[in-house]
Amino acid sequence: MPSGKTHFHINLLMLLLLVILFIKVLSFSFIEILVFGIVYIICASIFSPDMDRSNSKAFKKWGVLKVLWYPYAILSKHRGISHAIFVGTLIRILYTFLIFTVIGFTLYYLNYRFNTPEAEFYQVLYNFKLILLKYNSAFNNFEVAALLKENERFFLFIVLGIFLPDFFHYLLDRLF
Repeated sequence: MPSGKTHFHINLLMLLLLVILFIKVLSFSFIEILVFGIVYIICASIFSPDMDRSNSKAFKKWGVLKVLWYPYAILSKHRGISHAIFVGTLIRILYTFLIFTVIGFTLYYLNYRFNTPEAEFYQVLYNFKLILLKYNSAFNNFEVAALLKENERFFLFIVLGIFLPDFFHYLLDRLF
């Protein structure tokens, strides 16, 4: 099994080859390649499939925030679902979204609960409910789909930047 360092170096090599391909063969714009590269490096370094191991480099790169990943590491068996192509990546994205949503709601609640009068606090919760309903309505009215359609190339590069480092990680694990 390749080490975390080997995985990261192979991912950097693949990034270099992909950037050359994007520039020379596919003629993508600088900004598209930049978006792809930034997302790719972030995902290769801190969203690795090895987040299921508390002693992995990716896990340690979270610093004090690594405590947020302990439940994930405990619930995930190494090379289990976290190493499933696409599914493992989606699970890590959803887990990250869930954790930061819970933190956001908690901080929002604590801030308004302790810094505002009770009547005003309930007004804030009501306003928050209206915002959620508005975004739900926007999603149902396909405004999100229209936004994705307008920016589909950037969305494609973000998705590729998220999934390709994991794909190369999985491939390396299978080959060695």
